[in-house]
Amino acid sequence: MQVVTIPQINKRLQQLPPEKLIVVYDFISYLAKQELKQRPSLKNSASFQTMLTSEAVLERDGERPAKKRRIRGRAKGLIIMHADFDEPLEDFKDYMQ
Repeated sequence: MQVVTIPQINKRLQQLPPEKLIVVYDFISYLAKQELKQRPSLKNSASFQTMLTSEAVLERDGERPAKKRRIRGRAKGLIIMHADFDEPLEDFKDYMQ
């Protein structure tokens, strides 16, 4: 397995835009919680407590853009169904006999 140092990780993190940092943070939080399940002795460690404290600082919901509301009926009249829609096509007359 490849060895990665904290400075290498920090260097890569500084290159990411804020919306990608949120994804990285969520993944790190997930990994930390999985590790805690496997090794309960980590629950009292200072690094784990720091991670839990910093979660409250990141208010992700306020940083996400609001979804645009859809407007019903906006495409009304753009699609037209012709009266002969269900009639057989002339191109397939040979196959339909």
